[in-house]
Amino acid sequence: MQIISLRPIGYQKSTDEDGNYIYQLRYVCKVKAFGEFKNDPDGDIVEIKLINPHTYKQYFDWGEIGERIMERAAQLKATI
Repeated sequence: MQIISLRPIGYQKSTDEDGNYIYQLRYVCKVKAFGEFKNDPDGDIVEIKLINPHTYKQYFDWGEIGERIMERAAQLKATI
């Protein structure tokens, strides 16, 4: 996917099992496909699927933090 425009949603700070800090930065962006997905050379990804953001929990559920991330992404969508 080619990124057309983007805005940061925010970041999350957590720790791993050894107590090291991990920062995760999240963005909302508009994208354009380079072309049809053919394959992943590493074999980990078997399909790319664009979904309606309102139905994301059918595909993954990040709990309360995920709900806030998706709410913020929806707010910022109009500004990118």
